Amino acid sequence: RIYQRLLFNDDGTPKMDRLGKQRAQRGIMTFRVVKESHRGVKWNMPATEGMKFMDEAADWSQRQWQDRILPEILRSLDRTG
Repeated sequence: RIYQRLLFNDDGTPKMDRLGKQRAQRGIMTFRVVKESHRGVKWNMPATEGMKFMDEAADWSQRQWQDRILPEILRSLDRTG
């Protein structure tokens, strides 16, 4: 799928190019479906080690909760308590 949209400045006015035409942005998105019947045919690729982004994000958010957010909530409750 190809998605296009016009671009605007922060104040809501259209962004213009050097020729005076309104600028647009194009994004291309590909969706793929994997089925068991494709095994070894269309999806035969060498194994690569996962980047584990979601694991790292979960660990980071847990640390943020424990080290920053929860203590701040408890401090605010102590002040109002």
